[in-house]
Amino acid sequence: MQAKWWYVNPNLIDGYGSLLPPSTPMADGNQRYFRDANKLRLTVEGAWVRDDKDGWPKGSNDLVIASRFRIGKKPPITKLHLYRPDVPEKTWEPVAFHPEIFATNDFRESDGEIALQLNIYDEDGLRDDAQQQLNQALDGSTSAFALAFPVFAPYASLTAGVGRAMAALVDKLDEHDELIKGKIRLSVNKPANQPFDHLQPGLLVCFASSVDASSLLLGSDRKIYYQDQGTHKLYQEKSYCVIRIDRDGPSAPEFEINQSMATLLTEIELGKGSKGTQALVHLRETLEAYTTFKRLKRHNELQGKASRSEEENQLLDELKSDPKLAPYIGS
Repeated sequence: MQAKWWYVNPNLIDGYGSLLPPSTPMADGNQRYFRDANKLRLTVEGAWVRDDKDGWPKGSNDLVIASRFRIGKKPPITKLHLYRPDVPEKTWEPVAFHPEIFATNDFRESDGEIALQLNIYDEDGLRDDAQQQLNQALDGSTSAFALAFPVFAPYASLTAGVGRAMAALVDKLDEHDELIKGKIRLSVNKPANQPFDHLQPGLLVCFASSVDASSLLLGSDRKIYYQDQGTHKLYQEKSYCVIRIDRDGPSAPEFEINQSMATLLTEIELGKGSKGTQALVHLRETLEAYTTFKRLKRHNELQGKASRSEEENQLLDELKSDPKLAPYIGS
């Protein structure tokens, strides 16, 4: 069987795991399911780059790892995971900057599926000064979130040079020197005997092109190996990327907030010039939830005061009678 995408069970045996079709359910039965309110995280572990796209004379790749994911019917979100100049060919490059593709502390089964696209490519269009500015921005805590979610870039305090560099990296993802490109749709809690690629704990491997993985193994170091007379040897025929799916939540509390902001901004951008109302509906729901939270916070502040003015008592009575707050403040 030849395929680009392969699945590896999370429980490696002696540090290695066989590559299986993504439609293969976990051996642990019910452990494969993600239920409502479960934690879920998808991360890019790294990529092994075989090819130098610069041609002759041989040089190196200015490596970019990006993803585009869609949860259920929500809009597709673009993420930048890594930009690394001068990466030699035949190199494993781990992702340390922003490995999360998607993460949540409150998974919803009703979303139905996660659609994922990987874009790993060589970017040769940036000048040396733009490379330096972008690397400095990646190291800066104030702008790093805007680079991880490129939809934030127009609203962040990025310099003109960094903004142009960002546009060169993430705009028109399909037009760069491609190293690895793969798309997969991971279905939520589908029966094991139906031909779906499953969203389940484990690791996914995406190769640059289809391979017969029957003799290949994924090591605990996230590299691909084959066996030769009982010895594990490094596989070097094609580039590949490794993704992990686990039951951890976001690595930091602000990640899920940034992720929600990126979803909202993308909804608004997609809604510009469109006759559809989904962007406005999403915006209204978000602002209604925010307003309810602010009113609840104000209720608690007033309720906790030792003495209140007449106007404050009137406002507190109004808040207590708000039907949207009733489930949270009791009788």
